[in-house]
Amino acid sequence: MKKCRLFLLTVLLLSGTGLWAQAVGDYGSNNNGNWGVAGTWVVCQTAGQWTDAIAATNVPTTSTTVNFWIRAGHTVNVESSPKYANNITIEATGKLSSDGALPSTVRYMRMSGSTLTVNGQFGSGATDGLGLYALGGANQTITITGTGTSNISRFQPQATGQSLIIDSNVQFNYAGSSGTGSTSLYPNAFDNFTITINPGKTLTTANNSYLSIHGSSGTSAGTVSMTINVNGTFNASGANSTLNLNTAAGKTVTLNVGPNGIVNANGPIRAHYTNAGTTNINVASGGQINCLSTGLVGLSKSTITNNGSISLQGAIADSIGNVVSGGTIEFNKSAGNVALCSAATINGGFTLTQGNLVLGANNLTVGTTGSITCNPPTTYIVTNGAGKLIQNAASGTAKLFPVGSSVTSCDPVTLTPTDATDFAVNVGTTLPAPAPANFTYNAKVWNITPVTPSSTIVTLTPSVAEATITSDVIGQYVTDSYVNTVASKSGNAYTATFNTFSPFVCGTTDLGTGMDQSLFNDVMFDGSTIHNNSNKHLQVYDIAGRKVISSDQSVSMSFATKGVYIVKYDTKTLKIVLK
Repeated sequence: MKKCRLFLLTVLLLSGTGLWAQAVGDYGSNNNGNWGVAGTWVVCQTAGQWTDAIAATNVPTTSTTVNFWIRAGHTVNVESSPKYANNITIEATGKLSSDGALPSTVRYMRMSGSTLTVNGQFGSGATDGLGLYALGGANQTITITGTGTSNISRFQPQATGQSLIIDSNVQFNYAGSSGTGSTSLYPNAFDNFTITINPGKTLTTANNSYLSIHGSSGTSAGTVSMTINVNGTFNASGANSTLNLNTAAGKTVTLNVGPNGIVNANGPIRAHYTNAGTTNINVASGGQINCLSTGLVGLSKSTITNNGSISLQGAIADSIGNVVSGGTIEFNKSAGNVALCSAATINGGFTLTQGNLVLGANNLTVGTTGSITCNPPTTYIVTNGAGKLIQNAASGTAKLFPVGSSVTSCDPVTLTPTDATDFAVNVGTTLPAPAPANFTYNAKVWNITPVTPSSTIVTLTPSVAEATITSDVIGQYVTDSYVNTVASKSGNAYTATFNTFSPFVCGTTDLGTGMDQSLFNDVMFDGSTIHNNSNKHLQVYDIAGRKVISSDQSVSMSFATKGVYIVKYDTKTLKIVLK
């Protein structure tokens, strides 16, 4: 009795470890041979052992509930397609392969069960055409598990709501019949397909092999919804190993990167179609997305919630969409820049090691817990459209806004407010109006808008600055003319203090020298009236550069306060002093 109990306990323990799990009716390999030949198989008669197995008389040719075992030391070849199984177990030193050779020939195992256990070898290598069909109907889940080696050409769902769980290290290799690129892992036009990579496991796609929402394309939009859960590692190994997340309107693709998840994208990532549905990318704390590719990272139509780490590398222009980041984002691009295609909020660290962020029409907001690390004039934020860099400046503390008007012109601003507030800053190249007489402005205009204005030290640094003539100025464009304030200048940096904010320019003036003439043949100032005998179009400016009057007639200056004025007409300029 004790021996019987011990035997039963041993059987149960071994069954729990997966060493003995064959059930009555399961097929086990009897020797090396082709899958479709009955002589390759024996049929289990006693659960947990093969010693009394009998020879198979047939091999299922349609969907089946029969489990198949490739026993240790045996190689079974899938000689034609399709072949059918419920669950498949490949024991250590066992191998399931096919005579299909990539890129042109795929042999499919059609599985109606839930588990492919590979402790030996599935596929003879990266060129083996052996693939998998999910034949178990709606909501079927297939788990690939085990400690062996899996090279799978392609996985094809066959119903809505199916799932694939990667619980071992697996590589997918299909690259189309020409070998130049196609999908190896995809929904096959069935809705709500889910892929999950378990912790500690790696899913690899070979070069030219795509994980894609579309049936064959690494660029085209799909027609269904799909979820990808990366709790282990997804390795798109080649320069053309594309991750295509584009889908149709009304559909959603979600990429979730868990706390220990890593996405290494050596190929393009695409979620940028204008007619796309919703693409959500969620990176948990501790998760990573590393875009290592020289190919496009096109995420302009995606919504990215990042609490982990995102790194964009490579040597081509990229794009990102709506970003809310409490984690870290780094650009370290050997060439090219990154375009922001929707508004973004940075509540963590944002580092520009190499490459700039180009705002276009979109705002970049850096929250109170966020920060920008960059190296002007090499790396900075390009405000080449209506987009603004929005940051908080603390009371009495200088805050750098590392902006530039183009990818070749860094024109930063430093603001030191009396009262803490958020500032929105943009720099462009189109001045609101030409410079007034005897003023020369640099070809940059800064739009600086505080939420709560207070007396603020403003430092503007154009990439190229005019040489000082007599004095340097920062001009504010108010209503329809400039108000100029004398500024200190160090290098290219102009500094002055302001209580009000409007478009700012900076430059130099020669007022006080070289303009002492107050008489021309057709215009004369007699101390109180500008005589305009030839009816020239006169424009009169005060010393701050503000236009005070324009006229085609003589002008009485009785309305004006005492001081220096500039009269400009045709190509002539004269200085008058009203005493």
